Amino acid sequence: MILSQVSIGKKITGTMIIFLSIMLIMNIISYVKMQLIDAELQKQTKYVIPLSANIENIGTYILKEQYILEKLIREYNLKDNNLKNLTKELNRFKTLNKKVNSQINNTNTLLKTSLKEIDSKENAIEVAKLVPILKIISREHQDLNTLIMTILNTKEENKAGSFNRHIEKLEQEIFEMDTALDLAVVVLENLMKNESEHILNDFKVHEYSIIISIFIFLVGVIIAPKISTGIVAPLKQVTSAAQEISEGNLHIEIPINSNDEIGILSKSFNQMAKELIRKEQIKETFGKYIDPRIVEGILRDDNTLKVTDGSKKNMTIFFSDIEKFTSISEQLTPNGLIILMNRYFSLVSEPISKYKGVIDKYIGDAVMAFWGDPFTLNENHAVLCCKAALEQFKKIDELNDGMGELLGFRKGLPDVKIRIGICTGDVIAGSIGSIKSQSYTVIGDTVNIASRLESVNKFYGTRILISESTYLMLEGQFVTRLIDKVTVVGLLTPLKIYELISEVGKIEDQAMQWIQIYEKAIDIYTNKNWDESLILFEKCIEINPSDYASKVLIKRINMFKETPPVSDWDGTWNLLSK
Repeated sequence: MILSQVSIGKKITGTMIIFLSIMLIMNIISYVKMQLIDAELQKQTKYVIPLSANIENIGTYILKEQYILEKLIREYNLKDNNLKNLTKELNRFKTLNKKVNSQINNTNTLLKTSLKEIDSKENAIEVAKLVPILKIISREHQDLNTLIMTILNTKEENKAGSFNRHIEKLEQEIFEMDTALDLAVVVLENLMKNESEHILNDFKVHEYSIIISIFIFLVGVIIAPKISTGIVAPLKQVTSAAQEISEGNLHIEIPINSNDEIGILSKSFNQMAKELIRKEQIKETFGKYIDPRIVEGILRDDNTLKVTDGSKKNMTIFFSDIEKFTSISEQLTPNGLIILMNRYFSLVSEPISKYKGVIDKYIGDAVMAFWGDPFTLNENHAVLCCKAALEQFKKIDELNDGMGELLGFRKGLPDVKIRIGICTGDVIAGSIGSIKSQSYTVIGDTVNIASRLESVNKFYGTRILISESTYLMLEGQFVTRLIDKVTVVGLLTPLKIYELISEVGKIEDQAMQWIQIYEKAIDIYTNKNWDESLILFEKCIEINPSDYASKVLIKRINMFKETPPVSDWDGTWNLLSK
């Protein structure tokens, strides 16, 4: 069977079987040797280690007794000794005394058992040495305890001379006890040394381990590179291809040289690259109909564009419309109208995209767009929208200048003019529609107001009307004028509406004077001072003869002179039609 046809699983399994077989042989050899060692270790565990532990415990308890004894003697020497402390320490001393006696008895029992099972003459001699030593320890301990109690009683009877003699004898007893314990430790060390040497003589398994390890190493050095190359080389191809895709190069294909898992992975990777190309084509195609950022969100299939309980967002809504579009459409053939509209939509869409707006839809000749999260991030969406709106008029001039070349004739060319309405406020934003058909859009009163403001332009002869909520967000970056306070169809709340004229610094001084006079006139007009406001509005027309809004207000003032408004009138004008 050709190696490239064998799956990676079988390659790895075969290699592992070889190595495991070698390891099994090594383990069998080790097992035999370890059985011999185990027998020796069991003997050591059974009596040598417990003996050492018992002797160590005896020494520890005796040291604790000596420590408590010192505390007792110090307490007795105090003039105002505490009887409670004396009793407590004495009880601790008696408890330790019992533990020492118990450990000595246990050790005696263990010694008798050990002597019966030891098969080494050397070790039997060492264990036998412990028997008399343990008797000495036991006897010395009993003498020590008897002397201690005698000392304590002597102290209570205030026999100073006897107390001092007993203390000297106590030091001698302690010395003899420590000497016996040290002797026991030496015997145990010799015993441990004998056992360890005996075990090490049989402990040769490490030699076999080294031989087997060297053999496995040599085999691995020969086989591993071949296996590694067979696996790593195609994986490197996949990694390199993945890097290419991450850098935007989707037109890449990995050669398939095997039918193993790497071959399957390569096939899947190639298929993935094709799917990515297809997705990019879909994104590019639908990007002509829907904002590319919305397409990207749909393809990601995350929750960014979905309507949830918290989908109410503060946004700026934009509506534009062509003035007298019906007349323009009657001037052109259907094909000419399509050519014009395609060019028109292309031009007016550029500023919207440039300033991060989203085109919601084209409604006949109208354009609806919006600005806000998540498309404008932390930027001022009202400012971005107003910049786009002003730039659209440059695009309209560009359209009109090239109209002859666009339509293929020179006479009777249509003159395209647009009106724009802008409003900022809360909207519901997200994917809205039926189960089968949805679109990302915005709905709410803010949308309706923006649409109405676009229509209101024709009453005042203005180009761009913005709501007060938009005006308050402009941060002094634009030149505006307060046009009027109105109620529009479908809304009961009065609105202050402003005309967006220019960015700051891009308007002549005479125009600024005209704006200031108009706004002063509006203020006086609101206070029902008809004559003075009339003079100011007429002055506005002198400065700017095309100021249709002033003409509208002059006509309204003349009407109010004949039929005054109600006494509590606040300057609001009801617009009864769209």
